[in-house]
Amino acid sequence: MIPSWLIRSTAVGFLLLLCLVSTGITETIVPGEAIVKFKVGGTPKSILNHPGITIADSIPDEQTYLLEFDTTRQVGGIIKMLLKNPHIQFAQPNHHYVLPEVQQISIGFPDQERPVFSFGTNPPTYYDQTGVYATGLDSAQVLASGAGVTVAVIDNGISFDHPLMQSSRVLGGHDFIDNDNDPSEEPGTMYGHGTFVTGLILLAAPDCQIVPIRAFDGDGVGSEFNTAKSIRKAIELGAQVINMSFGTFEQYPVLASVVDRALSAGVVLVAASGNYGTTVPLYPAAFGSVISVGAVDTQDQRALFSSYGPTLDLVAPGVNVYSSLAGEYEWGTWSGTSFSAPFVTGTVALVLERTGPLSSAAIQNHLRLTARSTLLWGELDVPDSYFGWGALDAYAAVADAAKGDLDNSGVVDATDLRILSRLVFAGGQGHHGRPVSVRQCDLNCNNGLDAGDVDRLAAYLFRGGPAPHRCTE
Repeated sequence: MIPSWLIRSTAVGFLLLLCLVSTGITETIVPGEAIVKFKVGGTPKSILNHPGITIADSIPDEQTYLLEFDTTRQVGGIIKMLLKNPHIQFAQPNHHYVLPEVQQISIGFPDQERPVFSFGTNPPTYYDQTGVYATGLDSAQVLASGAGVTVAVIDNGISFDHPLMQSSRVLGGHDFIDNDNDPSEEPGTMYGHGTFVTGLILLAAPDCQIVPIRAFDGDGVGSEFNTAKSIRKAIELGAQVINMSFGTFEQYPVLASVVDRALSAGVVLVAASGNYGTTVPLYPAAFGSVISVGAVDTQDQRALFSSYGPTLDLVAPGVNVYSSLAGEYEWGTWSGTSFSAPFVTGTVALVLERTGPLSSAAIQNHLRLTARSTLLWGELDVPDSYFGWGALDAYAAVADAAKGDLDNSGVVDATDLRILSRLVFAGGQGHHGRPVSVRQCDLNCNNGLDAGDVDRLAAYLFRGGPAPHRCTE
C-alpha cells in the first residue's frame, strides 16, 4: 500500500516542482537577507550603525555574517551600501539552494513489499543490486569496509527510525533548518532523499561512520548560508569525507570560501554534477578538487538528466538505484546524480581506510586514474565530456590504494615483502596460499609483476622510498 504522505506529496508536489522549475529557484534570493564577510581585522560593529539591519547568524571563524532587514527593502540596494564599507571583503544575497531532484521532478518509488532488514543479507534488492557489481564494490569490500572513516551527509536529514540507520555507525549530527541536534527528515516532496543517499553510502562502505547534517527542508529547499554553515559544521565534527548532493549554477563567494576551508582542512569533497542534462557547471561539484559525479544506467549509458562537461570527474550508477527511504521499513528506487555521488563517497571511505589521510585533489586524481574507461558499449577517449575519466571502479581504487598490503593486514611490512618475493622469484600463491591481485603487487605501475616491484617495496620499508600506493597520485 502506498503511504498516504507519498500520495499527498506526489499530487501537490508535482505542481510545486513545476513551479520551481519555471522560476529557477536555485537562482532566487531569500528576501530580507544578505551575507557579508569581513577582511582580517574587520568587525561587524559598523553594520549595527545602519538602522533596520541586524546580525541574525554567523560563521565566526570565517568572519562571515547573515544580516536581516525588512523584506520590503531591495537586497541589491543593501548590498551596494555594504560594499562601501572598506572592511568588508564581499557582500551578497542569501540564495536558495535545492537538491538536484527538485528540478528533475523526481521522486522515490517505495517497494510495496517493505522487506524486513537483515544487515548484510536482506533485502537482496539492496545488497545485490547491479550497481554493486558494476562498480566492483563486492570485490573492494574484501579489502576494506570504511572502518574508522567519518562521512558527513549534507542533505535534508535522515530517518532514524529506519533499521539501516539504527546502529552506532550513524552519529547525531546537526539540523540547521530547526537549529537543533536532531537532523531527522520531515515530510515534503523530497521526503526520503537524505535517507536514500545515506543508505547508498552505507551500501558502499558499511562500516564507515555517518554524520547527518540537515541543511534542506522536506521539499529539498535550503539557503546558501545554511549550506556554508553545514560544511563548516562537518569540518568541526571531524568528517574526512563530505557528500554534497545539492548545487547552484553560480560561484557565490560564501560557498567558495567554505569549500576552500574544507579542502585546506584535508576533507575530501564529493558532489553531484546535477540533473539538468547540460554542460552548465553546477557548484560545488564544479569547484576544483571537488569530485564531480554524473549518472549512468545499467548499460553504462549516460542518464539523459545527468549534467556533463569539462568539470565532470567520473560517473556512477544513478538510474533506478535501490536504497532506504524515510520510514521504519521503507525501501525503494530513485534516479538522479544525487544517488551517483554516494557510490563515490563510499568508495572514498574504503580508500581512506587503506591509505590514511589524503587530500581531496589526491583522491580525485586516484579515482580518475582507476576509473573504468572500457564501458559496456565501447572505449572512452578520456577525459570525455559525457563520462569524465570513466565509470567508478571501486575495486581498482581500493586495490591500488592497498598496494603492497598482500596479507590484507592494514599495514605494509616485512611480511608483505616476503610474500611478494615468493610471488616473483618462487612462484608462490600469496598469503596462506590465497591468490593476490596483480594490482596489489604492481608497485612500479608497469602492469606486471617483476623484480622492480620487490625493489620498490624494499625501498619503501628500509630506504625511505615512496609509499606503494603513491604511484597513482
